[in-house]
Amino acid sequence: MVKLVSFLVFTAAFIWSWCLFHSKSNVGIGIHAGIQSKLAVIIEDAIHKARPNAYNFQIITLYTKNVEENKISAFFTYRYSEKMEERESTDQTVKGEAVLNRAASEIPDEQKWIIQSVKTDDTAIEFRDGSVIKSGDVAAEDATAPALSTTTPSQAPPAEEKKTE
Repeated sequence: MVKLVSFLVFTAAFIWSWCLFHSKSNVGIGIHAGIQSKLAVIIEDAIHKARPNAYNFQIITLYTKNVEENKISAFFTYRYSEKMEERESTDQTVKGEAVLNRAASEIPDEQKWIIQSVKTDDTAIEFRDGSVIKSGDVAAEDATAPALSTTTPSQAPPAEEKKTE
């Protein structure tokens, strides 16, 4: 009896998984590829518009997955370099997620997807040539590097006292 029950459970699981893998998806591979390529262009344009000194832009990862019948999540990681000052430049890596919803289209054979939200998380900034921060006399040190002068509390100007009568 146990063998019969085991056989029926195994057969039911096999049929269910076969139907699951062979069912037609509402969103085809072509739609995912189109969304990914368009999203890569949108991200690159946004970076160049927001950061005019950015160069060496790269999409590291970009993939999409179905969340619901009319909703797709796109996960991305991109990297770019940016010239900050004369000698200083940075490499920045950003990870994020975009949520897209399907909208009604005027053309029946064309699908229209609208970006609902974009969220960026882990941002990593790597300084190639770090800034030099110095305290004290700048003339005694290398004057070509940016300097930050500091004051101690004893050197700070005295605070005004309020008189109360």
